[in-house]
Amino acid sequence: MQHAILAAPGPAILPAKETGADGRIAAPVRVLLVEDEILTALDIEYLVQQLGYDQQLGYEVCGIAASAPEAVQAADDLRPDLVLMDIRLARGTDGIQAAGEIRTRFDIASLYLSAHTDAATLNRAQATQPLGFIAKPYTQAQLEAALRAAVTVLRGGPVQ
Repeated sequence: MQHAILAAPGPAILPAKETGADGRIAAPVRVLLVEDEILTALDIEYLVQQLGYDQQLGYEVCGIAASAPEAVQAADDLRPDLVLMDIRLARGTDGIQAAGEIRTRFDIASLYLSAHTDAATLNRAQATQPLGFIAKPYTQAQLEAALRAAVTVLRGGPVQ
């Protein structure tokens, strides 16, 4: 079943947060969303936020960008933990190029979310050392699994 939720979420009740070794509450995973179609961006933002409420640590969409230059600037300004990156972006800009620049300049990895799954595109994307690839259309379960796997890698866990 494909997901297309665009309704505003109800009041958020956050679960107890995970604590670190020092007993302090761990911060949510900060996600920069790069998507040029506004309705798709809002849908993804909603899903990411909802997935965060169902887990101990949680996710937080810290920003949304629609083009490659905006994505690089937002990564510099916001310093997210990871980037959810579409490949074909506004004004003819390229998400793979933006992801590569973000990885090189800020050491922030991307998780691609795109309808473009041809071999040439996937090979170009692989050169940026991504955390994974989610093919559109996606399900909520696929998005959740990819985010969990990405966070595991970011925390030094095994690649699944």
